[in-house]
Amino acid sequence: QQTSEKSVVIVNCPIDDYGEYIVSASSISAKSDLFLSLYIFDNTSTKEPLKLLTKIPISKIFTAIEWTSLGKDTEEHSLGFVIGGHEDGSVSLWDMTEILSNSNNPSNSQEFGCINQKQLFEDSVNVLACNEKPNLFAVGTTQINVVSIDKNFQMSTAMSCPPPQKGGIFTTLNWNDKVNHILASGTDNGSVYIYDMRKQ
Repeated sequence: QQTSEKSVVIVNCPIDDYGEYIVSASSISAKSDLFLSLYIFDNTSTKEPLKLLTKIPISKIFTAIEWTSLGKDTEEHSLGFVIGGHEDGSVSLWDMTEILSNSNNPSNSQEFGCINQKQLFEDSVNVLACNEKPNLFAVGTTQINVVSIDKNFQMSTAMSCPPPQKGGIFTTLNWNDKVNHILASGTDNGSVYIYDMRKQ
């Protein structure tokens, strides 16, 4: 089933108890409005398995999206947070528990549920990847950075990798499932790089 937006980035909730939740965000500027939308997938329904719960007006397109389980063991943030990457190099953090709790409100204000938005980089954020440690995520631009989220949900760059030797921009990132400090990456010119983040 299609979402209501014409061009979006999509992410599933990584938390087992909430795996049926899906978020989409507008990824191309258009004449129509931009939204971050929360859906629930009902696999028992054959007619309309994907149900829109709420949509939040947003001011920037998402060039990348991830969903971290940070906060899943707390009542206030049990749904974790969606992380958005943007064209201008900024990164945003969205409280999905707050957004879901307000899903019955048809007139959400712009940026509702966004608890932090910070200009971290000069170049467009092309790809995001959450680490096994839920307060860490990797960001791919013209280089790779690892960003940490502190207890007050403030974001800062924890470490950086040098730009790719053959140029290009990073388009793919993937943390090793068994060794959580190893990061694989790929660029738009076909190069692959493996980083040991303990050595950066």
